[in-house]
Amino acid sequence: MTMLTLLGYASGLAANEHGSGDAPLYVQKHPEWLGEVAHDWDTIVTPEPHFATIGETVADMCRRLANRAYELTRERTPFITIGGDHSCAIGTFSGVAAALGSDNPLGLIWIDAHMDAHTPETTKTGNLHGMPVAVLLGHGHPHLTRILTSFPKVLPEHLFLIGIRDYEAEEAALLQRLNVRVYGITEVKERGMSAILQEVLRFFRQQAIPYGITIDMDGIDPVEAPGVSTPVTGGIAAADLLEALSYLAAYPPLAAELTEYNPHHDQQGKTGQLLGQLAQVLVQVYS
Repeated sequence: MTMLTLLGYASGLAANEHGSGDAPLYVQKHPEWLGEVAHDWDTIVTPEPHFATIGETVADMCRRLANRAYELTRERTPFITIGGDHSCAIGTFSGVAAALGSDNPLGLIWIDAHMDAHTPETTKTGNLHGMPVAVLLGHGHPHLTRILTSFPKVLPEHLFLIGIRDYEAEEAALLQRLNVRVYGITEVKERGMSAILQEVLRFFRQQAIPYGITIDMDGIDPVEAPGVSTPVTGGIAAADLLEALSYLAAYPPLAAELTEYNPHHDQQGKTGQLLGQLAQVLVQVYS
């Protein structure tokens, strides 16, 4: 079986609650969650204390994560980033996009309860974990949108949001204006998670678009994944997501993320164990 390379983003600073920052350390302490998967913790990025603002701290962490993601992508080493809040996606996919270059655009599958598409002008909270989709599309703070490269990391037509059920009008307006395809939770439940993921995969494969996938644990129904900071009822069934991910083996991603696990809200390690199951499926996809 393929050796799993793990990157950790040990920060919840971009969220209201900071508990997700402990997720990489909890996963590291519970190797049994990953089953028989041989794995290597390559890098764990942590906040540096000398920055004046949370924004500067997050940008620095994302730059460091992006640098390692860039190197691994250039080496053609598949990896999984364990967050941390979802601002880690800025780092992971800035690095992957930089490795590919502007003439080889990146595709991205974003599984989440939320759109995460606020900009500094539309956010009511100022929380950066609500902005990574907009940032990757090139909208937001320049110190985030210009990490490693000046071009947008993902084109709107190559971005697919799945499982969305909690968002604000300003986010929806941006994504609608850009014609980003959003599969809301109602469509997911009507058509099935596997059918939707296979549809997106066909699009990438037919056009030979390399892609990544990021999974916010709150995309899953909180009955099955209670260990998150922002639970939203009526999410994706864990079994449906696990089955759907197996189809990625036909055209594997360059990189993956498992984010927003908050061990302080978990119940007997239920969500942590599920995160481990998701990682195991992704390793099989990479193999």
